[in-house]
Amino acid sequence: VEELEGSGVLSVLLSRKGGIWGGEGKVPVEASKRFTFYRDQARLEVGYEIANRGAAETSLWFGVELNLTLLAGNDPRRHFLFPGLKVEDRRLCSLGTIPELEHLRLRDESAEFELSLDLSPKGQLWRFPLETVSQLESGFQKTYQGTVLLFHWPFSLKPGEKIPLGITLSLEGIRTT
Repeated sequence: VEELEGSGVLSVLLSRKGGIWGGEGKVPVEASKRFTFYRDQARLEVGYEIANRGAAETSLWFGVELNLTLLAGNDPRRHFLFPGLKVEDRRLCSLGTIPELEHLRLRDESAEFELSLDLSPKGQLWRFPLETVSQLESGFQKTYQGTVLLFHWPFSLKPGEKIPLGITLSLEGIRTT
């Protein structure tokens, strides 16, 4: 834990040395995750760094799952915004793949706020509803619980090489422009 004196910024670093098993055996990898919190902003930065500690180049596919809810998956006042992209189904209960994403927002017009998510570098997104299934006398019923966002990046690393990846979450009132 590190607090930058007088800045209102708190940073927490987690790291792990381990390995990933693949066709060529165990590949030594080091992963770190840094959370950065801001006292005067509704913002959270999460930075990842993946390093290849092995002797050969390796291909990896790193993913981060984020589960969110704005309470109603089918409510037209609660939906996704994908700036610069044409996405037909913007409901929170929708499912789909976006092969190249840099920015998205979840908008709640009822509560008049947006949650912005920014990826660095651009990544891929799989999105789908998180649902529970209940058995009723008339059959099974699915109930929307939230939305699963899986951000992921495929990449290759040479020996000793590392890659920084990041997600920034910020909360703000609805923009009028």
